[in-house]
Amino acid sequence: MKYNLRLRLLADALHQKGLKWEHQGLRKINIPKPDGTKRSLHIPTLGDRAYQYLLKYALEPAHEDTFLAQSHGFRLGRSVHEALQNIAGCIVSGKTDTWILDGDIEKCFDRINHQYLLNNLICDKTVYRAIKQVLKAGVEPEFTSTQTGTPQGGVISPLLANIALHGIEGKRLYRYKNDRKQICRASIIRYADDFVVICKDLTKLGEIKAEIEAKLAERGLKLNEGKTRLVKASEGFDFLGHHCQLYPDKVFRMKPSKESITRLLRKVKNIVRKSRHLSWETLISKLNPLLRGWWNFYKFCGNRSLSDSRVRKTLLYIIRKWFLRKRGKTVKDFVQFYKTEGQKLVSTGNCPTEKWIKVQGEKSYFDGDLNYWTKREKPFYNSIYSKKLTSAKVPVLSLWT
Repeated sequence: MKYNLRLRLLADALHQKGLKWEHQGLRKINIPKPDGTKRSLHIPTLGDRAYQYLLKYALEPAHEDTFLAQSHGFRLGRSVHEALQNIAGCIVSGKTDTWILDGDIEKCFDRINHQYLLNNLICDKTVYRAIKQVLKAGVEPEFTSTQTGTPQGGVISPLLANIALHGIEGKRLYRYKNDRKQICRASIIRYADDFVVICKDLTKLGEIKAEIEAKLAERGLKLNEGKTRLVKASEGFDFLGHHCQLYPDKVFRMKPSKESITRLLRKVKNIVRKSRHLSWETLISKLNPLLRGWWNFYKFCGNRSLSDSRVRKTLLYIIRKWFLRKRGKTVKDFVQFYKTEGQKLVSTGNCPTEKWIKVQGEKSYFDGDLNYWTKREKPFYNSIYSKKLTSAKVPVLSLWT
């Protein structure tokens, strides 16, 4: 009851103050990254989070209409799998000389130029001032006003980052100086601050990199040279937890990256290590959500058999060590035990591979096509549901009344 009362009071305060809401300072928290460094998160208060949600709802529809199909990060209706399928479609099978620029933007959220971002907002003056207040919110304990960056950890930060980076991705057509009839095509696919450039001409790829660096400089950003690399499609590259490669049989394939597999197995080892005193049923209840989530994420990879085999073998080894340490029995006893009890663990059979269906062209989640987006996200969509959606009258809501 007390929690519901607090929410009611917060909703009333937001309704009364509207855009006159005073955004408070942010709390800084450092969390470890996989490479050993730390990422700084700036956490707003509960009231400020709700306020940022309202601003996000006001900004998102207009900007979604302008975003390109090659932008996939933090967007409704788009995902990691959508970006990967876009890459697969751009790399032409049989073109082993296709070059890939795997790029990363250095400290993207922390260095975005405020003025550039504010100049590219699609909103009225009141929302403009509210966004400016969010950007300038200080960080404890000094609460000094920040001049660059969007507070990473805020609700609206991913949308603001997409607005600032809009225009870097897309498709490009270039003509050669010595032969104007010959065209070089290039595709730039971005997921948040990670992107890949796909082009078969190495010289043009260098020009595109220089063009991207110039655009980033306008936004107060630059490439992370340590994580930006130039490779051939036949050599393979890692992107968004997947290893993408054009194989000798002229087919482009994706599979879980080695880093992703190592990270999963490290988590499994930590869970098992902390569960030495627990029963088998309790251990399974801790492992299954992790394994199910991992295999579901990679179920759209058409070439995951080798990675699945490695995961299963290592998982079997970890479970065997746990069994022998806990029960004090022989390997033969473990084999008999695993034949029956091991079936309770989630495996690849519970998460079979599927084919990802790409979003049509430049479609946006806010384009009003309820039938399309509902059919895409609802597995039991049918004609009756379609008629109800078509005849439904959707009320227009005002955020600030």
